[in-house]
Amino acid sequence: MSVALVCMPLCDPVRPSLALGALKSCLVAGGIEAKVRYSNMWFLDYLGLEDYAFVDQTPVFEALVDWMFAPLAFPDHRIDDDAFLARFARRMPALADRWPRTLAPRLMEIKASLPGFLDWTVERVLAERPRVVGCTSTFQQHVASLAFLRALAAADPSIITVMGGANCESVMGRATHRNFPWIDYVVSGEAEEIAVPLFRLALDRGRDASAAEVPEAVFAPVHRRTGYPTIAKGDGAPRATVKDMTRLPEPDFDDYFAELSDSMFRDRIIPAVAVETSRGCWWGQKNHCTFCGLNGGGMEFRSKSPARAIAEISGLAAKYGVRNVETVDNIIDMAYFDAVLPALEALPDKLNLFYETKSNLKRAHVERLAGAGVRWIQPGIESLSTDILKLMRKGTTAAQNIQLIRLCRQLGVRVSWAILAGFPDERDKSYAQMAAIMPALVHLQYGSFIPVLFERYSPYHTRAAEYGITLAPSEPYRDLYPIAEDQLRDLVYYFEAEDAPELGRNIVASWPAHRPATRAVDRLMRAWRKRWEKPPFPRLHLRATAHGFEVEDTRFTAPVRHALSALDVEILDAADDAPGLEKLLRRTWTHARSPAEAGAALDRLIERQLVLSLDDRIVPLVLRDPVPDFPHLRDFPGGFLFATPPGRDEPAANVGRAPVEAHAP
Repeated sequence: MSVALVCMPLCDPVRPSLALGALKSCLVAGGIEAKVRYSNMWFLDYLGLEDYAFVDQTPVFEALVDWMFAPLAFPDHRIDDDAFLARFARRMPALADRWPRTLAPRLMEIKASLPGFLDWTVERVLAERPRVVGCTSTFQQHVASLAFLRALAAADPSIITVMGGANCESVMGRATHRNFPWIDYVVSGEAEEIAVPLFRLALDRGRDASAAEVPEAVFAPVHRRTGYPTIAKGDGAPRATVKDMTRLPEPDFDDYFAELSDSMFRDRIIPAVAVETSRGCWWGQKNHCTFCGLNGGGMEFRSKSPARAIAEISGLAAKYGVRNVETVDNIIDMAYFDAVLPALEALPDKLNLFYETKSNLKRAHVERLAGAGVRWIQPGIESLSTDILKLMRKGTTAAQNIQLIRLCRQLGVRVSWAILAGFPDERDKSYAQMAAIMPALVHLQYGSFIPVLFERYSPYHTRAAEYGITLAPSEPYRDLYPIAEDQLRDLVYYFEAEDAPELGRNIVASWPAHRPATRAVDRLMRAWRKRWEKPPFPRLHLRATAHGFEVEDTRFTAPVRHALSALDVEILDAADDAPGLEKLLRRTWTHARSPAEAGAALDRLIERQLVLSLDDRIVPLVLRDPVPDFPHLRDFPGGFLFATPPGRDEPAANVGRAPVEAHAP
């Protein structure tokens, strides 16, 4: 085999690597034999479900998997394991009841076993006799990839090593190449159009390629001698960008599904395929959200043609016999609502799809999503406070966010959403306003309460001084990497405020005592989620009766049945799109003798918390029977790993992860 492409831990085993599947297609089309090897799936087999479940569900920014592989990547570097694990426990208080009597010793046992896993991985890859081996690196794959490629180069020095992926973009890729000499080539940015010339060069010239021969946005052995290439814009490091996505080949996932058939846990996995229909962000291109580091230097929005998007989504699902399709786009192309979704709705076999969207969608948008099989979305709902949304530069309001959560609940679309906390210049008053309305929302789908993260490429990182913050590399990475501070700043993706190293990791413990409303929001979000752990679930449902209309309300301590008049129902109908007050009153003349009568009826609905008056909008909260169930966690379109084999009554636990709004590369 000419090229082995390896997916190291930690990467979800329930779907193939889109990056490596796309790269394989490019290489094969260019006449280069290539195969993808899924070491992340071997990791599941090696650890077993219980240990894998814990490792998989820890936050990526705590770098637990990086810590586990660090001694294999940097054998001469000593890490204070006790200090690392103590900080890990302090920053994750939910583990306190297991710490340190059971958890710390088990984590040390897992770490001590990883040399055997790495030897096994190297042996399996070497058995293919590749000449070039490449790793993709996103999330917690970086140190594991460095460890694997180091061991591989020691076992066979003739093999040329390559790294790429989100963790290798621009200065991160340059720092990786500069500090770890066993990596021969590092690709910065989108690799598809330079993959064939790069791998052909590696096969033909090995480590001896001249600077003139190396494709732009690739760091090569020659650059360690002659200096690294620079550009005049951005952070000064080159980055490859694909302009026309329609020209890219369809990804090849054959190796993943062959690997799945051999997995010890194949009967526990509901697989999915990953599809990419766009890159960049059309909103961020004109108004970059302050906290978002996604897209790196590639914010420019590009999408595949509608015909190509339809063919790829339906074709990959049919080819691999799956109905779960996770699109990895940062934001859906709004043209797809008319040009793509109707075609997906017309498919004879309905797919189960995931998309990221903006939160200012209307009822017609949500209806079209649901009809096309997009019954799980991540719409960028990061707060229920308009003041804080303005700090983020989201371009949306709290009223729009609540309106979308209601529409999705009414139409059976699941929403991954969260309240982010910890923004520079935020006020506790904003959280007090959120806390006041949250009890009225518990019949809608719950979200999460998580810290804002300081990510590379976000405005908080690139213009930190403007926001009055001083950032340093996230604390766990300081222990793991044996490199100088300036190089660490170039290498890592997550940062922390220097004057508050715990800020943004444990909200309740890290807020000072004068932030009572922030604590209240945290408690209310936990209580909201708890209401949905088992039935009966909270309801605010309108139905017709023999005597008129009534609303069943079980949101609060004592269930209530609200009798509604025809005017009340007309107001609820007229408020479906969350209009302004004047527009709403103009719509409600059928059963109201005067604007004053309609206004009085509206006041009664507000008093009973059947509607909200928020952001100069009237937002209805009532749902109309019938209300479809929203998808269960096991129905996540990105795939699912059961703790017990599917087909039994219920899974004992979800081992896989559905998305939350903690952005990461």
